[in-house]
Amino acid sequence: MGNNEIKYKGNVIARNSILSLVYKAFSMGLSLISAPLLLGILGNYKYGVYSSALSIVSWIYYFDLGIGNGLRFKLTGYLAKNDEEGSKKTVTVAYVLVSAIMLIAVIFVIGFLSFFSADKFFKINSIDENINIILIISFAFAGLNFILSLVNNVLLAVQESSKVNFFSLLAQAFFIIGLLFYKKWGISLILLVSIAEACSQAIKNIIETIYVYKKYPNLKPSRKAIDFSYSNGIMSFGIKMFALQMSALVLNSTDNLLILKLFGAAAVTPYSFLYKYFGMINNVYVILIGPLMSAYTMAFAKKDYKWIKLTFKKSMFLYAIVFVGTITALFVFKPFAKIWLQKDLNFDNNLIVLTAIYFLMLMFSHNFSSFVNGIGVVNETTFAVIIQAIINIPASIFFAKYCSMGVNGIIMGSIVSMIISNIVYPYITVREFKKMSK
Repeated sequence: MGNNEIKYKGNVIARNSILSLVYKAFSMGLSLISAPLLLGILGNYKYGVYSSALSIVSWIYYFDLGIGNGLRFKLTGYLAKNDEEGSKKTVTVAYVLVSAIMLIAVIFVIGFLSFFSADKFFKINSIDENINIILIISFAFAGLNFILSLVNNVLLAVQESSKVNFFSLLAQAFFIIGLLFYKKWGISLILLVSIAEACSQAIKNIIETIYVYKKYPNLKPSRKAIDFSYSNGIMSFGIKMFALQMSALVLNSTDNLLILKLFGAAAVTPYSFLYKYFGMINNVYVILIGPLMSAYTMAFAKKDYKWIKLTFKKSMFLYAIVFVGTITALFVFKPFAKIWLQKDLNFDNNLIVLTAIYFLMLMFSHNFSSFVNGIGVVNETTFAVIIQAIINIPASIFFAKYCSMGVNGIIMGSIVSMIISNIVYPYITVREFKKMSK
């Protein structure tokens, strides 16, 4: 890559982590502003509908068959070998494949929603908006944004994870500006809020794309670089990662819908804010260990096993610190929520505890998955997460309805299914470390 040679060690990861934390601190501040702002604009019921609609729209980001992660993995490998031709062709083919898949996915979703009434299925009768129209427009924007957001995987591969967080911060700022205009003019339509969010992402993605390919022109996609022989490398790893993505979809994007279906839109709002609260801690942790996956890939390609083991130990120490922080956050949530939301949503104490436990388990698995996915050992984890995804929804319904746990049962189902990855990932990690020691 000439003077833009990609490195993975020490100061590079530290710089990325520090900058990412700074950007995330601002991002959390904007989240603290946008959450009550959205609640004030939409109200409790509409906010619950909006959160559920976002969960549905997020499904399209899992339709890429793992190409985004395949791009990151293969591109990191080519960069480690200073293979410019392989790097450029991999990026180009990834854009072509994702564009084709997103076009098909959006057409399919729009066709399906033309015959399916989301309003009736989720029993949404108290708003004057057509949920199908909201979903169709949101899906169309999401398809476009997903193609543009492939640039995030390129940034991660070139060890500039902090820039991903910087541009994400820009999108949040654009969204809040839009919300402030809505509040000033008394606009409270879910459709317009959804469009504001989608446009904010699109503007961010365009700016980010210009930045990346101006800085790394050798990676810029081009017609001449289309070589579908490179799709095999992307897809072989990507399909396995797709199974991991689908598990994440079931775990992270179905709870709102189950609550909406079983207990109504109003019950979604407290759960959504709890998820957002502990999710901010999870996001900070992901930022801190985010650069490690690509770094593990590069170090593994160079057989730098000593660095891998030392770095993993440091990441476990970091988890211990975050663990203590999460427990502290659990105890201060209620007084903080009253100040944050400026209203009392009657949060259930058990739900607070269960949500904290779920995120502690999720962050624990992140630590191991960064290593396992980074070195490309995903066969067993693919099987494990498929089982995890299969049991999640039935378990959630079982605890919610048949154990009379209500909304608490939804998160309990997620906790039970998360046990699988909390066992499988550490087992594989220990096994791979033993191989490296031989």
